Parts: sequence; C-alpha cells; structure tokens
Amino acid sequence: MGARGNSQLLDKIGKTLELIAEMRAAAPFEVELTEPVIAALNEGPGAVRLSARQTVSQVDYAGDQGGILCRMDIDDGREHVVVVSLTQLRLPAALPFAAAARDYQKRRTKKIKKLERRESLRRLAGGFDLLHFADRRGLTAATATPFRPRA
Repeated sequence: MGARGNSQLLDKIGKTLELIAEMRAAAPFEVELTEPVIAALNEGPGAVRLSARQTVSQVDYAGDQGGILCRMDIDDGREHVVVVSLTQLRLPAALPFAAAARDYQKRRTKKIKKLERRESLRRLAGGFDLLHFADRRGLTAATATPFRPRA
C-alpha cells in the first residue's frame, strides 16, 4: 500500500522532504532545546552540560520511524555531537521554515500519541488487537485478533 493509503505513516513524505530541503539550505541555524532534552543530556556518566540555545549544523531524516533529526556540534572541549529529533526543539519564528516545522511537530507528536494509546489498549486487551466499528444503523461490534508486534 502506498504512503497515501497507509494511515500508520507518521510523516507526510512529500511535505517532510520539502521541509528537510528548506532546513538544509538554511543551516546553520539556531534552535532552543526543550527542558526534557536538557535534563536527559545532563544525566549520567557522559553528561553534557549545555545551554538551551544551540546551533543546528546538519539535518537528516531517519525515515518515518525516526523522523527529522538535527545535529548540533557542542564545543565544550570534548567535541560532543548531539542529535535531537525536530519534535524536541523550539524554533525561532523568524526562520523561513518555522511554520512548516511547527506543523510537522504537531502532526508527528499527535500521531505518536495516537499510536501510544493504541499500544496501551492492546496491552490492556491481553495481547489482542481490538477493532471497534459501527455500521450505518449505528450498531457497534468489536472483534479481537491476536496482536503481533512489529519487528
């Protein structure tokens, strides 16, 4: 089934590739890391202490599963590289692609939450994938099929 007919895809490939091209053309550009990202990077033995404002040097795409990734070279004397999902960054409104990036972030985050809810329901159903549907008369039914996790 093509990308258009597959509702499981997180990204609209055409729009995503256009956004990536715009971001690559604008690189390097400044972004702000979200609090959860800063907290995660500040933890553990390899902790990287950094400020919220960073400069994106490279933009890559990790496919539908990973989304748009932004590389930041951290000059802290240890030559760190940090790669963060676009969904975890705040972009200045002055960037030419800011509106498209916010649309991408909203859509991807919404789709991820929807998939997480579906996975939670599957676990609650004891390993069965519940499908609920209604016919034209408003009658509802549910079917259960064995759930097979994706490889």
